[in-house]
Amino acid sequence: FGSMQIHLPGQTVFAFNRFNDGSGADLGIGNGNIGLGSDWSMASNADSYQVRTLKVYTNAQGPVTTSTSSTTTSTTTTSSTTKIETSSPTNKPTITPQTPPPAPTQPTNEPTPKPTLNPTNLPVSTPMPTPPPTTKQPTPLPTPNPTQKPTQVATPNPTEAAGPSTDPVKNLIPDADGYELVYSLAIPSNPVYKNAKPLYSVDNHQSFSGFSRIAYYLELDGDYVWVSMDAFTADARKIGVPCHHLDCGDGQ
Repeated sequence: FGSMQIHLPGQTVFAFNRFNDGSGADLGIGNGNIGLGSDWSMASNADSYQVRTLKVYTNAQGPVTTSTSSTTTSTTTTSSTTKIETSSPTNKPTITPQTPPPAPTQPTNEPTPKPTLNPTNLPVSTPMPTPPPTTKQPTPLPTPNPTQKPTQVATPNPTEAAGPSTDPVKNLIPDADGYELVYSLAIPSNPVYKNAKPLYSVDNHQSFSGFSRIAYYLELDGDYVWVSMDAFTADARKIGVPCHHLDCGDGQ
């Protein structure tokens, strides 16, 4: 059969079932409304979605930055936390509009008026004859210094400016800051993982160890869910889709 599910008390976060025998897989976000129960068992609905993307992350490369916009729910143990973000408008982070700074005042080129002299205060003098006009001599041009080198303009280092992440999930989910992608899987509508491991488009599990948090992102067409939790294993091979006899997944 095969089952990969995450739950909170009374709530299914997401479910990916029936991925071993080649039958239509079960996929769902939240509590199921078809199949045998809230965990989408026997729904056989995978082919109803055009986009079926599962991504797995860990915080192996650095500490997790906790976002205040994330929904935090305590699990049964007081020392562990689970965070969930969905495409529901009530769970999306609030974006506060930024007020643009005032435009700087541009200096004007108008001449400063000169003070007006009171003619009554000027001394009386005899007019002087106007001198003949003189020919203005041209100003000699400066001689360039042959040893002077042109001024070098500093070129910015492209590594100094950090642009937006190339992973759209990290731009979409505030809680994803500090996590790195381990697996990415385009889920087949009829997977057969009893014979072969999932064909991940990204598989970086050999590069990750020492992580303390694991996160899952499931997107089904226009809906998505992100859930992060304390690590249940230290082996990155066991955080993807569970397939025990092929030494992948832990199934917890």
